[in-house]
Amino acid sequence: GQQFTEPDWDRWEKKMVNPNEEIWYFKDYILRIDTEKRINLIFFRGSRMMTPRGLAVGDQLSTLKELYGVPQRIDTDKTGPELMSVYYYTMPGSNTMLIMYVSSQDRTVHEIVLADKTVPLHGGKTASAGV
Repeated sequence: GQQFTEPDWDRWEKKMVNPNEEIWYFKDYILRIDTEKRINLIFFRGSRMMTPRGLAVGDQLSTLKELYGVPQRIDTDKTGPELMSVYYYTMPGSNTMLIMYVSSQDRTVHEIVLADKTVPLHGGKTASAGV
């Protein structure tokens, strides 16, 4: 991941620290930072943050497909109150995965995660598991 320096253009709301990582909460995004101060996960919290191709939380599934095409993998996430389809895209020339959680009910993007392929996510699996 990229080396983290605290931005002077944004203020964090909450910060959690443990021996393995730091998690910084900002208004529109969350950063997970390893012990070497490298960013290994960015979680988009609001519609003001967009992917490099312009996708934001709240966009329709059709917009996701138009901007990113066919994903490398699609999973189902049943852990929350709402059933989600999870779309995984590898970023060409990078060690990064783009992961989108899409509501099975309203077919909108509810979460966007940009993660290092080697970083454990939910359930201890890495972003690239099964891709």
